[in-house]
Parts: sequence; structure tokens; C-alpha cells
Amino acid sequence: MVNELLRQSCVIDEPLVFSHFRDRSGVEVALIIEPAEGTVVCIEVKSARSTTPVDAKGLRFLRDCLGDRFSCGVINALPAD
Repeated sequence: MVNELLRQSCVIDEPLVFSHFRDRSGVEVALIIEPAEGTVVCIEVKSARSTTPVDAKGLRFLRDCLGDRFSCGVINALPAD
């Protein structure tokens, strides 16, 4: 999924910064996308058929830290078949 987003970002005229987040306590978000205007899109990827509120822990953490810069958070469940 990350490779596909990186590939498709080449067709956008706006520069995007892609990163990963993990703090010392283990809170993490798989992918953070930052357009030049300063907003942040966070994507969490889970190897599961469904998700639970616990899976959004990192997204909530960054939402609280980033305030108005946090544009949206997405959880993508990818079944491990």
C-alpha cells in the first residue's frame, strides 16, 4: 500500500513528505503524509479482517498532538490471506 501511494504521488504537482511515526512508549502510525501547506494525513495499516478502537490509538495520539494540522486519520485493514 505504501509503495502504491508513493508511486501515485508522482502525478501530483504538490510535493508530499512521507514518514512513519513511533514514540518511545510504542505508539505508532504506519504512514504520515504531509503536503506543503502543513496539514497531516495519517494512515494506519492492520493485518486483519476488521479493526477495533485500540487500532486507532496512534491516530488519536497524533490528532491530539497536531491539533488543527491533523487533517484525517484512516485505518486500512488488509486481511492476511
